[in-house]
Amino acid sequence: MSNRNILTCITFALGASAVAQSLNIDLGSAASSFGKPGDAYAAASGQAGFWNATSAGTPAILRYLDGSQATTKVVPSGSGFANAEAQNPLTIGDDEKLMDDGARLTGASSSYVFNINGLSNGTYYVYTYALAPDSAVLSNVTVPGSPDGVRSCGGVWPGAHAEGTTFTRHFLNVTTGGIQVVVTPQAASGFLNGLQIVRVAQGITPYCFGTAVACPCGNSGGSSAGCENSQASGGGKLTGAGVPLLSGDTLVLSASQLPPGTNALFFQGTLALTNAAFGDGLLCAGGSITRLAIQGAPGGACSFPGAGDAPIGVAGMVLPAQTRNYQVWYRDAQAFCTPATYNLTNGVSVLWQ
Repeated sequence: MSNRNILTCITFALGASAVAQSLNIDLGSAASSFGKPGDAYAAASGQAGFWNATSAGTPAILRYLDGSQATTKVVPSGSGFANAEAQNPLTIGDDEKLMDDGARLTGASSSYVFNINGLSNGTYYVYTYALAPDSAVLSNVTVPGSPDGVRSCGGVWPGAHAEGTTFTRHFLNVTTGGIQVVVTPQAASGFLNGLQIVRVAQGITPYCFGTAVACPCGNSGGSSAGCENSQASGGGKLTGAGVPLLSGDTLVLSASQLPPGTNALFFQGTLALTNAAFGDGLLCAGGSITRLAIQGAPGGACSFPGAGDAPIGVAGMVLPAQTRNYQVWYRDAQAFCTPATYNLTNGVSVLWQ
């Protein structure tokens, strides 16, 4: 399998599990003359699939993108809202079906609150559509727990979806099985058209393990680790934890099972490699290489970033939607396997958002 195909498979595997928890929601009266968008409509998020039609203030059991019944519920609350619709002469087709009806908020103290329960814990993007079809009023959108804070939305339809005008986007790491979206008027009135809940793959996948077949002298490592080293530790092991989100990067890479006192180089590659013998181990991260940091491992373990270090996304100069691959090269000076004096951990592939 080519390196490009390996990378594609990793990305696909991450994305496939995410789709099952993603949702499209169109808000409007059951009697609305506009109806709901078709399943091929992707809106601003690029997420096509089944659109749930919900009425303002009415709880509903939702369906996933493939139309299958979900255990997820939407339970609305708030005050000063009602179903509303108006013909916006600038919208057509599915844009019209999503954006020309919804819930109108009347009064400075009014609010509409989406409580979406029964989700799997994990990372999500929340797209909130809040453009009034018949005025340029502005609404404020908040997703409690999101690092993105309060976002403003509204104005005049610009011909296509535009962040800050037709929708807002919030990132949220869900830990309690639910998402709440709060919409309030910026002044005396506001509007809410619908939501897209987009499950984001956590994007941290260990790969390129040290098997007897792949390792240069049959020096297989332990479970989910690189090739065995001179310490008979089970091979250097690299893991990742946190959220690879560029606007709030908490990713930490941790290497363990290294020779005590060794130096460890954390590096990033643009390609995922497998079965490429290198020293006493395997080279798992290739393509364009970026050296991130050299860390000491006095007890055979170390992590990056540490206190005072730049986040990994900054150190690696990563852009959203890029997959980058990480590995640790470490010195192993004792005679073992090949004449080389170094070995490597397994690799970790990361999908950045």
